[in-house]
Amino acid sequence: MSNYQWHFVSNPNLNGPNDAIHEKFRQNAYYSIVRESIQNSMDVPLNLEKPVKVKFETITINKAAHPELFSIEQHIRACLEFFTGDKQAADLFNGMLEYLQRNDSIKILKVSDYNTKGMKYEKGNPRCPFISFMSEGISSKGVGSGGSFGFGKGAYYVPSKLRTILVSARFDDDRVVFQGRTRLSSHDFDGETKDFRGDFRIEHEVPVTDNKQIPLLFRREEQGTDVFILGMEDDADFLNKMIVSVLNNFWLAIHQDRLDVIIKTETEEIEFDEKNLEELIEKYFPEEVEPSPISNLYGWNPRPYYKAVKYAKEYAGIHDSFAYREGDLPSIGSVRLYIYRKEGLPERISFMRKPAMTVEKVTNTILSDYAAVFVCDNNDGNEILRQMENAAHNEWRPENVRNVPEDQMHKYYNARKQINDFIRKELKMLSGSGSSVKMEVVGLSDFLSIPEELLEDEEAVPGLADSTREGLSSDNKTDDETGFISTTNTRIAVKHVSPSTSNAASSAEVGDGKDTVIIGGGGSNDDSNPEPGPSIDPGDQSGTGSENDNSSGLKLIPIRFRAAATKEEGVICHNIIIQADKAYTNVLINIKAGTDNGEDVDLNILDTDHGRTNNSSIKDVILQPGKNIIKVRFDDGIKHTLRLSAYEAQ
Repeated sequence: MSNYQWHFVSNPNLNGPNDAIHEKFRQNAYYSIVRESIQNSMDVPLNLEKPVKVKFETITINKAAHPELFSIEQHIRACLEFFTGDKQAADLFNGMLEYLQRNDSIKILKVSDYNTKGMKYEKGNPRCPFISFMSEGISSKGVGSGGSFGFGKGAYYVPSKLRTILVSARFDDDRVVFQGRTRLSSHDFDGETKDFRGDFRIEHEVPVTDNKQIPLLFRREEQGTDVFILGMEDDADFLNKMIVSVLNNFWLAIHQDRLDVIIKTETEEIEFDEKNLEELIEKYFPEEVEPSPISNLYGWNPRPYYKAVKYAKEYAGIHDSFAYREGDLPSIGSVRLYIYRKEGLPERISFMRKPAMTVEKVTNTILSDYAAVFVCDNNDGNEILRQMENAAHNEWRPENVRNVPEDQMHKYYNARKQINDFIRKELKMLSGSGSSVKMEVVGLSDFLSIPEELLEDEEAVPGLADSTREGLSSDNKTDDETGFISTTNTRIAVKHVSPSTSNAASSAEVGDGKDTVIIGGGGSNDDSNPEPGPSIDPGDQSGTGSENDNSSGLKLIPIRFRAAATKEEGVICHNIIIQADKAYTNVLINIKAGTDNGEDVDLNILDTDHGRTNNSSIKDVILQPGKNIIKVRFDDGIKHTLRLSAYEAQ
């Protein structure tokens, strides 16, 4: 490697230590690297008759044997000096230097794939797979691929303590390519201000393409790609996180014998294939329940969804626990819905398309006690859904579609609506909720009593003008309305007025005496996210602030509030009417989404017209006596039932 060195181009435009790509994946580093890397490999299978194999292996490299590679330390020191006095830079780059100084051998996470085409390199073509991977914001993926934004590659840098990777690929039988890439910060070196990105190679402009010049450790012997993540972040639980990610995200691909995975450490080696998949799922997920909120990735449980796909088609019509439906939707073509029913199951649908990777999960309580899998893997439908995915590949929304003329957007909105309608129809048929079911909630009128001053002039608030003032849908409520109500009142008894054999009635739940009442039956979708996707219809709810004060140095203040979602210029916003008994300054408002299982979920606030946003909170809010209207926008773009708590700084 004597001819190798780190090359940083000159760039007077400064970039600090805060790397947006790093921030995107850092909270789930090892979970994300599994998801992103397997998806990339699944996109380029070589022989469709055999499964793609992806191997994650921990190895070590001796610093003394590769001095040119670890000359990166000079650039790290230059970055630290360039941002003298910056705490974030000090924490980051001192951490890197300490890591290098205390380790003679550096741990590497090696990610290898087999039965793939390999990462092809074409000199001068910025969209070829290799150059695209080494860049950001550029995607080389075409029709049928797993991703379309080109940012997922950032996941490879996050498990690296040094923010550095090396890539070696063999493609077109005997062609090879090799290069390293790091992402540090702007710094001064050799009398010039250097870019935050650096390349490890022989020549300044191009990667290494001579196999003899590639160091043996990084030389690829068969077609495919190796990615070496240099300097693994310390995480005692990394193995378990990777196992969970494989099973949660790719169980369907493994079940279909399209994917094999190996995870190998110094002490363990675990193989995932079609033959042992069920055994591994049962080992790591001994129960079928999935009690955690959907936002908790490590709380996901693939077991009931796997069981739905494995048995639903065979036992539908024979055993009440399983149902299988096929549909032909005008916008996306053939689709399948697998349903497994058992008491305690999470009432969620897992959504997948052609790569057989879990895209998202959505709760829908039209039917009780079930887990379902929706699959669209025909070519045309897969392409439409691919374009509807966001950069994280964890949702399908028309708003994510890019570079499409406005007059063609209707097919994406139609696709989302048709998916929602198909699922709603099939779940209703199973629940029997098409029949008329009426419910009476004893004491409901007192429970829903809202002062007139809170409702005064509500016609001026988007999303409230057409709603029912009691915060409860009428007998004529549409499929898109929600019956979820948040409160701090006492337990409410529920009784049936007209007995029915419909299972829809079983979705009615009595609150725990603290904060939740869910009212089911009829045509409602009793869920904070009632459809398998964003709703564009105005919502309606009411409640009071939470009385649980877990905020140090803050005093809980009494508020009453009402909230409604509305769509403004294609964006879902929530208008919150807060009624305060007096003026308050320097108020902190915590906002959460209520869920069907009674657990509140944090929301990430993108912007608001009052105060300053901080994750799921709004800071520095001033409340006037009487009515205050605050508009907020969340990053998921979905209509929510909100829980609020307000505190005043002491």
